[in-house]
Amino acid sequence: MTHVVVVTVNEASNRVITGINVYDRANGGVLELPSGSSFPGTSYPNEIFWRIDTDTLYIRNNANTTWIAIAGSGSTGITSEDHKALRQLIHFLEDGPGDGFSTASLFKETEGIPFPTRITWWDSAIQDKRIFQTEITSSGVFPVTETYKVYDTDGVTVLKTATDVITYASQCFEVGRTRTIS
Repeated sequence: MTHVVVVTVNEASNRVITGINVYDRANGGVLELPSGSSFPGTSYPNEIFWRIDTDTLYIRNNANTTWIAIAGSGSTGITSEDHKALRQLIHFLEDGPGDGFSTASLFKETEGIPFPTRITWWDSAIQDKRIFQTEITSSGVFPVTETYKVYDTDGVTVLKTATDVITYASQCFEVGRTRTIS
């Protein structure tokens, strides 16, 4: 047996509803959320809001200072092409090609000896198409930025870039690294 309960909420005061709330869609039951193409002027901690311009569900943080996109909602995630480029970039971050790359004919070129300033992986010793490149900026003998670039199959177009800014303690021990990806 199914029971239908009609609840009218007075917006002037808070109501606590416990248990499972089921909205009978077949009979017109709908859960309606605040929505719009911009966030409301007044917001409340833990408030939920649907951005119709980005098809994304947001929740206001507990401190009521910022809106946070709820993972898996809308189209705010990265595209499959971005994911592919990031995945390829990650395979190179240590030293050279990783999973999914043939290592039979790849060629590594190092510029700046004894302290490298650029390391480039090419598709062959002919060096006509870049696959991956690391550019290193140093202060003295210590690298302070490392920029990693993964290239498209044309060897010219950069698909993704990651830049690390390195901090040191006592001028020689790495204590932090901040990475930005573009």
